[in-house]
Amino acid sequence: MRYGGAKPGYRTMVDPLYAAHQSFIYSQAGAKSVREAVKTAAEEAERAALATVKMDAQSGRASYVNKSLLTKPDPGAVALTGWLKAIAEVL
Repeated sequence: MRYGGAKPGYRTMVDPLYAAHQSFIYSQAGAKSVREAVKTAAEEAERAALATVKMDAQSGRASYVNKSLLTKPDPGAVALTGWLKAIAEVL
């Protein structure tokens, strides 16, 4: 966010990353195990990635595309969710 300028709500991979971070911090404060916290964070990231469908692209390559063509979740957001789910699976 500091260097690229993207913020939560901009329809980028920052959306699921931020959701996962917030979830992980909250889970750790609730004394969940790291394994449970990562699994919960991955689930929150997936929800946030799917929510990018309803967002206007304000950063990244998608911001140059006609809004009517953005009918699927942000690809970067979906990819990041896949990484987090894979991490949760191997813990």
